[in-house]
Amino acid sequence: MKELPLSLYIHWPWCLKKCPYCDFNSHGLRGPAPEALYEAAIIEGLKEQGARVQRRKLKSIFFGGGTPSLMAPDTIGRIIEAADRSIPFHENIEITLEANPDDLTEKYTAMLQQLPFNRISMGIQTFDDATLKLLNRRHDAEQAVKAVHHCRRAGFNNISIDLIYGLPGETDERWKRDLQQAVSLGVEH
Repeated sequence: MKELPLSLYIHWPWCLKKCPYCDFNSHGLRGPAPEALYEAAIIEGLKEQGARVQRRKLKSIFFGGGTPSLMAPDTIGRIIEAADRSIPFHENIEITLEANPDDLTEKYTAMLQQLPFNRISMGIQTFDDATLKLLNRRHDAEQAVKAVHHCRRAGFNNISIDLIYGLPGETDERWKRDLQQAVSLGVEH
């Protein structure tokens, strides 16, 4: 019987502030995140799970949250290395970072290229500034568009964005504008 590949989800439960619509296990920071303790727990869990899934290969890793783009690059790197030591990587592994658009600066996206990420997933939600403000988002529409461009310039050719349909005050016209903007950016998903 052929072994099925595995997927790994790493959850980073902290955000700079909690979005009012978010139902995920996430918490607004009121100081520094306990990053070292959390990293150690993830690495220990990877060792334990690696022993249980003998010979199966890891096809994808998704860093989600919360806001995993707040994690220190060294922490991310050590977690990916620990995953590789614990569960062998499939030759075509997809490694994704979920990020807020305002975190995806030119400097940050260049740094991400030093890690083995090959997919960026952005929580844009909408390109309508008034609605972004209502949602208590940290970015505006211009930052979202720039973030996609920063990712492209850094060499990422697999970008996904999240849009939310049915937001307060949603109209067919506003939704159409969001979709047109998304398509014009040429994102893969």
